[in-house]
Amino acid sequence: MGGEVQLALLDFSSAQAGLKGGTLVPLAQTGSRRLSSMAEVPTLAESGFPRFDPSFWIGLAVPRPTPAPVIARLNKALDMALADTQMKARAQVNGWELIGGAPTALEATIRQDMADFPPLVRRLDLKA
Repeated sequence: MGGEVQLALLDFSSAQAGLKGGTLVPLAQTGSRRLSSMAEVPTLAESGFPRFDPSFWIGLAVPRPTPAPVIARLNKALDMALADTQMKARAQVNGWELIGGAPTALEATIRQDMADFPPLVRRLDLKA
């Protein structure tokens, strides 16, 4: 925001001040659909990058030997919390979409990321 960087991939909450102040111009947003708070800004897929989705996610994890009934109870409580209208409103201010769902959905996301990212890192020759 000091005019030193020409392009950045920022999370919504970090970019808000620059977007509101006019010092940042949004080019595209990550994720599979547009945020309602930035409905006029296309997604990366709509901008010609259909396989590039650097979406950020947060998951809740427990140790592998956790009994299935405990996992089901935790999942139900988490889904109820994520469905709360106040929680949804607060998340939307930060540009977050609360999803929830079955533990298998998060597992599938993790497996897909583990399959997608190593080849991309190798192809781009990225170094930590």
